[in-house]
Amino acid sequence: MYRQALNTLLIVPLLFLTSLLPIAAGAETVRIANGEWPPFTSEKLAHKGPLSRIVTEAFAQEGIQVEYGYFPWKRAYDYAKTAKWDGSVGWAPTPKHQQDFHMSTPVIMVDKGLFHLKNTPFDWVRIDDLKRWRVGAAAGYSYGDEWDKAVKDGRLAVEEVTVDEQNIRKLLLNRIDVIAMEVDVANHLIKTRLSPEEAAMIQQHPRLIMQTASPCLANPSAARICLCASTGVCSG
Repeated sequence: MYRQALNTLLIVPLLFLTSLLPIAAGAETVRIANGEWPPFTSEKLAHKGPLSRIVTEAFAQEGIQVEYGYFPWKRAYDYAKTAKWDGSVGWAPTPKHQQDFHMSTPVIMVDKGLFHLKNTPFDWVRIDDLKRWRVGAAAGYSYGDEWDKAVKDGRLAVEEVTVDEQNIRKLLLNRIDVIAMEVDVANHLIKTRLSPEEAAMIQQHPRLIMQTASPCLANPSAARICLCASTGVCSG
């Protein structure tokens, strides 16, 4: 999935520029608020990760620099929404996101799954099957309409954290039973942040929660004009 995602990143320049460039053309810098999302984007990766690098190079072709800020995801969203920053990347195209932002077509497709310790006899088919387990997830993330509705209705209790690695640590300490996470992100963190012995304790359940598109978002003040009619790039 990671290799496929990186191949898909090649479509970023046109999508992102068409979404943001009309208002940014008179400026020298576009400011993008992100969260930590390795291996796709991270303050600690070279060039801030492959997703950030492609976006940076796309704007550079127009003589525009990109400034990235890294925050907890929920704060990054609020900063972009309130125009403290121009936009953000890495969000699912939920109805709320479409209402709050101008949105490009998908930049990458992301698998979201559930991870647990190998010695935990975990299985699930429906969202309601998760009620008996202590479930961890990231604050501000969407895991699909059915999941989101179950949380909103109180049918599914979820312990939220601001950084994905926190949930992996909680899983190893038996403070939660299951964590919801993007598959590539989880595998990256397990490989790079855990010892071989710790990594061997964790496995992914074969059933995915969902596969979701991940577009670029821009607040209206940063993207008043979207060339939807001619390019099909923007929605919202």
